[in-house]
Amino acid sequence: MKILEGNASALTNFEVLDFLRAKGASKDPTRVIAKVAQSEYKVYDYLVDTAASIQTRESINEFLDVSSTVPAEEEHIWGAFFKATR
Repeated sequence: MKILEGNASALTNFEVLDFLRAKGASKDPTRVIAKVAQSEYKVYDYLVDTAASIQTRESINEFLDVSSTVPAEEEHIWGAFFKATR
């Protein structure tokens, strides 16, 4: 993996999972064929069992749009938002 631009922005779990899937990561028993490092498979195995595996690009974009309009002191309400979207 190459670092293209250090500290450009934070990645969501969904984006990391999407990236690993694009590289060929899966639960398939023939993992040795994919160009995915063992450490990346550990991350994949973790993320596939989280909410990131059922989220969509649209739900992430919707969240980012809505959250950009909320003052920082109201950030605690976003935990409830993610529970409601499951």
